[in-house]
Amino acid sequence: MDSELNKRKRFSVSQLSELAGVSVRTLHHYDKVGLLKPHRGVNGYREYTSTHLMRLQQIIVYRELEFSLEDIHNILNATDFDLLQTLKDQKSMLLKRQEKTQLIINSLENSMSILNGQTNLDILFKDLPLEKVERWKDMMAQSTEAGSLDEYYLSLQHLGREDAELEQQDFEQWVSSYKLSLNSPIDSKEVQSLVEQHYVMTNRILNKTKESDAEFAGVSYEGYLAFADAVLSDPISREMYEHYGQGIASHLHESMIYFAENTLKENVDKYRKLGLE
Repeated sequence: MDSELNKRKRFSVSQLSELAGVSVRTLHHYDKVGLLKPHRGVNGYREYTSTHLMRLQQIIVYRELEFSLEDIHNILNATDFDLLQTLKDQKSMLLKRQEKTQLIINSLENSMSILNGQTNLDILFKDLPLEKVERWKDMMAQSTEAGSLDEYYLSLQHLGREDAELEQQDFEQWVSSYKLSLNSPIDSKEVQSLVEQHYVMTNRILNKTKESDAEFAGVSYEGYLAFADAVLSDPISREMYEHYGQGIASHLHESMIYFAENTLKENVDKYRKLGLE
């Protein structure tokens, strides 16, 4: 009974417009070209039924798939028109469209991530000479070991702008202090305290740049030794530290190894938690 009432239900042009999400002007045009002809009430106003609504849904899908109005008219008015098969065909076409759209979305998200990482890198390097930064970027792009520059940008995509600025400020303060300690032995309390700060900064920025749903357990003893090696072996890292003072790279390299062997190695569980709060 309810089904029969629904079939007989009449919609005004404004009601159908709201139900289907198309403009009244569009419905008037579909009437004019014979694509969706309404009934006319006793007052001459356009009236639509649930059958019109179903036909309009077909039109909307085909328009979404970029069919011309003429092609849609021919499809819907074909003598062998099969509504169920039409729905299946439309679903198949929409799924293909969805796949293409998702590829485009993925590409856009990748580009946004790269741009976000690029912004963060520029913040981290903002107090360094532009010509050096540009040369380092060229070196990153050409490096077969470190991967492409885009991959480096992607590694920084999850670092927020405010965090990037704070990390840059902390590093500038830290390296200024370390520069003053170059005449001190690597095993001195002053130097080892600064290396501990360096470890915490490293731990913190790696935690901030990880994937949002990834787990980060902190820098291990072996991991920090690898960072110590990179201070000298990686030309960009070496040149960056040397920019702040001649001899910083080699002094820091030795100090980091001493810290790893004499402090971190036996207390790694304690230190790996520092900076992760």
